[in-house]
Amino acid sequence: MLFPTPTTYPISSRAVPMPAARLAEAQVMANHPGHVVAEAGGGALVVAESRRCVLLLHRDYFAHIFVPFADVRMDLLQEARPDEVAPYADCAGIRFWHVPAADGGHVPFGAWSYDFGGVGSSGGGDGTGVPARPELAGRLTFAFHGLDRYVIDGRHERAHVRDPRTVFTVTPLGRHLVAGVGGQVVVDSRAALRLTESDYQDRYYVPEADIAMDLLVPSDRVTVCAYKGEARYHHLKIGDRVWENAFWDYPQPWTDYADCFARIRGHHGFFTTMLETTLDGRPDVPDQQAAATDRRMRANPNADRLARARAGVT
Repeated sequence: MLFPTPTTYPISSRAVPMPAARLAEAQVMANHPGHVVAEAGGGALVVAESRRCVLLLHRDYFAHIFVPFADVRMDLLQEARPDEVAPYADCAGIRFWHVPAADGGHVPFGAWSYDFGGVGSSGGGDGTGVPARPELAGRLTFAFHGLDRYVIDGRHERAHVRDPRTVFTVTPLGRHLVAGVGGQVVVDSRAALRLTESDYQDRYYVPEADIAMDLLVPSDRVTVCAYKGEARYHHLKIGDRVWENAFWDYPQPWTDYADCFARIRGHHGFFTTMLETTLDGRPDVPDQQAAATDRRMRANPNADRLARARAGVT
């Protein structure tokens, strides 16, 4: 999927606007969250504040909060011209705005709506709006790359909006996990953990003591999971070969959404699609969906400005 993503801020493909044609598949949760404050312009401007939000949910996309136009400082936004949007795919039926930036300019495509009928209109009836989801008419949503802070029910939200339906568990794997490349064992553990997430593939987390840490080289990549927190990465280096960002860990996992994340502290996850992995001596081969997810995550890491600044990455 193509989208006008600012080159200085990588966004996961699930964070782009849902094509209007797929809105009928989505769920809209009314009156959720309870209170939203969106800050832009280097944090100096409150571009939206609302207690009348709805949450758009779809398993293939991150959740997005839609705020009534009446609760948005529309005078601070700059509407994208049709010729700016035209080169990009899947944008039919979507109206974009640029959001104020800290330098006095604008962050491109930092907000969007599915209502073509004009600010506050109901849209749909004349074929220019999106009749499939009238509860979204007269509302817009902000992309995380367009904001400096998104405060949701008193919490500074990071990376993307949380989906309240998401369920996590962290449990002992209870099997002998071995992973490596070309006969070189990198992971050998009987104490690994399995992290499960609804609508997502399982991940293995391995204690550092069970990893050949001398083969891992620190990376400058940093990502943010809206639920687990900031992750740091390591390359795998064997001889002259390097597998970039193959391992990651959460030095200080967040526990406000799920307290089970405390268990992965001191453990490393890894892309099973990059290593030859066995469980109790039998090959553990990821399916095509898992392989596609890994490719997307490696190519489009989900970061945010705060995490990248801390890592010294521009």
